[in-house]
Amino acid sequence: GRALLESRFTWDRCAERLNAMEASVRRLEPGSARRVRLAWISSWNTKCGIATYSSFLVGSLDSAWFDVRILASRDPAVVIEDGPEVTRCWTDQRGRIDDLLEELDRCRPDAIMLQHNFGFFSMPSTARIVEYANAHDIPIVITFHSTKDVDTPDYQASLSEITEVLRGADRLLVHSVDDLNRLRILGLVDNAALFPHGVHARESSDRLACRAALNIPADAPIIATYGFLLPHKGLEEIIEAFSMMSKELPHARLLMVNALYPVRDSELTADRCRNLIKTLDLEDRVQMITDFLPDRESFAYLDAADLIVFAYQDTAESASGAVRYGLAANRPVACTPIPIFDDLGELVHRFSGTDARAISADLATLLGDSALLRSKADAQAAWIHARSWDEMSSRLGGIVRGLVGERSSVSRGG
Repeated sequence: GRALLESRFTWDRCAERLNAMEASVRRLEPGSARRVRLAWISSWNTKCGIATYSSFLVGSLDSAWFDVRILASRDPAVVIEDGPEVTRCWTDQRGRIDDLLEELDRCRPDAIMLQHNFGFFSMPSTARIVEYANAHDIPIVITFHSTKDVDTPDYQASLSEITEVLRGADRLLVHSVDDLNRLRILGLVDNAALFPHGVHARESSDRLACRAALNIPADAPIIATYGFLLPHKGLEEIIEAFSMMSKELPHARLLMVNALYPVRDSELTADRCRNLIKTLDLEDRVQMITDFLPDRESFAYLDAADLIVFAYQDTAESASGAVRYGLAANRPVACTPIPIFDDLGELVHRFSGTDARAISADLATLLGDSALLRSKADAQAAWIHARSWDEMSSRLGGIVRGLVGERSSVSRGG
């Protein structure tokens, strides 16, 4: 598997294929060039990581090349009012997609971009979307935000159910090597590729100025958390670890920038965290911010931290969008040793375990050794530059344009 990845799925090899496709775009006659009408199927403008992911990629696409139509889920809890480019026409894996297919008929896209999550579409519905694209000779690119089988009392799903249909997709994009290997095991090789998750590219801010603005003592060691407030995020373990660590660093503070997610489990997790903070007598040193904040306000808290931590316990997700906010704050980041963070390589510190005791010991070590704490800074900066949203959007735009150009060339007999 490693040999296959190194020989066929490097960025150099991808670039060769994309350059060939781009050549077909450039061969179009001068008067025939027009914007690519791209149907983007995803959650949108809601408290959802994939909705945020989509907004960053779409926002960075070159409007001179693309006319994007958003075909979004019927989620009433929108963050702001939808724009005219948004049509809400599907529900979730339990619903039908007839309205979605009818909307595709109406907008007549040149290409389809599908953001796939097992909670969005059932396997039969996913297959129908791919079959629709093939029947109408429309290139389709699918980004899988998870490839691991779902097996819960309420829902079971596996990509193995629709392997043959997925062979007909033009590109299957994944965020991690583990996901690529799962596709390879299914025999999905020729149309599969790694596509890294994007990240904000920001200038580093002054830590002391950020603390002054938040009325936080300049000399207090600050640990921060970030992301939606959900059970698998390990926030209770962080609180327990912080309590243990505080015996060595009594002036330390914990900033928990964790927005409530619109599900009952999120509220229950928040209640457990508040009770734990009270039980451990940490109310004067732990601050929970559970509002869904604009990015600038979230970064105002993260920029004040010495270390940003992600103590996820177990998840089938392929990559974390939240951890990329921590990296974008240009602060050291520490994560638990589970697969969701493997794509970050040596950019982050890894805890020796997922339990509170292991996290506590490692936090004390990192905060007690400034050279060790900042040892990842250069690699982190280079990684952010290579995976900025602008860069990743440009790569995705090149893939889509290349596929459209290739399809146009074939239809004209070129």
